[in-house]
Amino acid sequence: MAETKKILVIDDEAGIRRLLASILSKAGYETHMASDGKEAMSLVKEESFDLAILDIFMPAPNGLEVFEFLKNAFPKLKVIIMSGISAYNERFFEFVIGNTAEAVIEKPLRAAPLRKLVASVLAPA
Repeated sequence: MAETKKILVIDDEAGIRRLLASILSKAGYETHMASDGKEAMSLVKEESFDLAILDIFMPAPNGLEVFEFLKNAFPKLKVIIMSGISAYNERFFEFVIGNTAEAVIEKPLRAAPLRKLVASVLAPA
């Protein structure tokens, strides 16, 4: 039997955080939530996660700082970046993916594409 994958959802917007956790829990993943970068950085030191879904635009530490911490401290942790700001998308997404994010998604999120993306990112190589 396959081990349940653990996902950490990091977003300062409570509604988005709960929605993502609900969608992913119903899809069979073990989900944990962090309301800011500081909480996320503390949680990953205490527990092992397979994937982090990280809002890039958060108060300090911001998403880029958290992303850098995660990739330096836990290089095997997969990270999906999410953002509600589309003005920066093309160049920003190229930068983030070029710096080892597995994917970038835009808010608002839809359940089916999110589940498909997460399954793809967590699939064995």
